[in-house]
Amino acid sequence: MTGAPQAPQAPQAPQAPQLRKSIVLCGGIGRLEPFYRALVESLGYELIYYQRRIPQGTPPATLAGILVVTTKISHPLRERAARLAEVGRVPVVYLRTPSLAAVRLGLAGLLEERESVA
Repeated sequence: MTGAPQAPQAPQAPQAPQLRKSIVLCGGIGRLEPFYRALVESLGYELIYYQRRIPQGTPPATLAGILVVTTKISHPLRERAARLAEVGRVPVVYLRTPSLAAVRLGLAGLLEERESVA
């Protein structure tokens, strides 16, 4: 150590947390939500899960895509997902089965479609 005093260091500005892109999953089986979440997070995305319907309002700014799982035709759900996708300029994928394998394939299609648009 030298005898010269060191200048105090300026405090560093806090780093802004990096926002992760979000995938909206509507439908499916509620008890599978932790598995859906783990699957989506393993791909580096955040899951926003709605079991029955997509609520009204502004879509998240970080929206990357929408997955809709329904075994029956649900016109209100389809229309709401289409509006949300249009506002967020993201793709939407419809699935007929709520299995993890189907959601995995839907995510692959969603991400592939997203990359082809970008």
